[in-house]
Amino acid sequence: MGLAGLVACASIAGLDKADPPNQNGLSPGDDDDDDQDAGSIATESGLTISPSTLTIPEGKCGDDEKESSLTLYNGSDKPVPYEVFIGENDVFSIDGASVDAPRKGTVAPGGRETVKVKAKPKAPGTANVQIIVSAGEGVKEVRTIDASMETSGATLAVNPTLVDFGTLRADANTADKTAVFVNDGNQPITIKSFDQTGDEGFATESAITIGAREQVAVKFSAAMRGVDANVVSATFTPVIEGPLCGSAPTVKVEGQRTNQAVIVPPSVDVGRVNCKSAPTAGAKLTIANYSTTSGTVKITGASKFATSGDTPIGAGNSTTATTADITFTPTAAAVALDKPGPIEENVTITVTRSGHDDVVRPVKVKALVVGSVLSVSKTWNAYYYYSLDNIPDNRTGVGKLTNSGNAPTCLRFSLTGAQANVFRKPSDRRAEVGDAQLSVPFDASYNGTYRATLGWERLASCSGENAPICSGATSIEVVGKR
Repeated sequence: MGLAGLVACASIAGLDKADPPNQNGLSPGDDDDDDQDAGSIATESGLTISPSTLTIPEGKCGDDEKESSLTLYNGSDKPVPYEVFIGENDVFSIDGASVDAPRKGTVAPGGRETVKVKAKPKAPGTANVQIIVSAGEGVKEVRTIDASMETSGATLAVNPTLVDFGTLRADANTADKTAVFVNDGNQPITIKSFDQTGDEGFATESAITIGAREQVAVKFSAAMRGVDANVVSATFTPVIEGPLCGSAPTVKVEGQRTNQAVIVPPSVDVGRVNCKSAPTAGAKLTIANYSTTSGTVKITGASKFATSGDTPIGAGNSTTATTADITFTPTAAAVALDKPGPIEENVTITVTRSGHDDVVRPVKVKALVVGSVLSVSKTWNAYYYYSLDNIPDNRTGVGKLTNSGNAPTCLRFSLTGAQANVFRKPSDRRAEVGDAQLSVPFDASYNGTYRATLGWERLASCSGENAPICSGATSIEVVGKR
């Protein structure tokens, strides 16, 4: 998620005195809600922030916003100004703040201020954000509070989004084609039916249940009859039952009837393949021969994809075809790209038959290499935050982690070096595509300059998509000075 620096506006002062909150940020007599974790964070200015970590109640996709709160208690004999920041994101928000105006105020001696934190269930799994609280006059003390919310729900993606029957033999048996619907969420979902628009010559299934983190191949059939000079198509939109996060994807189905004796589909899509890994699965291109003469299928022009080579194809008859499958698999060299993205190649399929002219057809072969590309900036917003290479004592340095790839990666952080114990590493998280905040608190007991290496690596598993790291930075030096 992209985070932006925020600027301040409103001021709150003259709060009534109150008893200090307990470790969960509650005054005596208040109920201790389950969504508040124990612990508090103190500042030298006398402001106590509780809880030290904030857990928003669990939500389900489609629910309204959930909320929890922070309590700022002033245990000193002087007013303490404060500012509460949260980065720009699509899940969390601070009550009384906006993208352009963070929460700002002053807590009177002995007073307290309650800051509501809201979260909108958006995607299944754990959503995390760091709330930044600054307190005091002049050089402000900065504290970070990790906030999180669990969301239950399903997601729905489909591959391919275009089911292309290509050229179909008129008045002949037609093989079904499939599109794979993937639920990457943590709850099951049911496709009750499909809303169909366009040509009525296509059909599909209904009442399809897809479990959590499962996929189902859905069949599409072409019932067109008779020769048609035009390509006909229809669009299928799933009708969903269950907690869907986001919108349902549509599938376009198209094809054309012909009286050709040999049918060669115009394209083949291998789908998503991970970068930096040897491909193990390919996609099949099925060629149909309705003629009564057998032959051989030959492939030329393939360099990014390995093929099954020249393949014999048997004789058919006027209504039933004999088929031959050609398998295309991305080569290891094509997949081992430093930057993820599409692989496309135009190849030529030639079908030779004794006593007949050769059938020569172009075929587009494609795949999508997925993964993350990571880079780090040591500074997030110099006005509000300290950079990672110049962190004052008892403060937090904030940098920017950027994923310029096309898929998220779950990361685990580490701090190494002889002086690493005076820093605190960020919590495990998913590096979504775009920018994310990277915060490192620093607290040393003695004067001096301290250094450590902040590193990260891909978690072996996590909830949701976890693509490999294709390239980019794997560590950065952090520097604190007391």
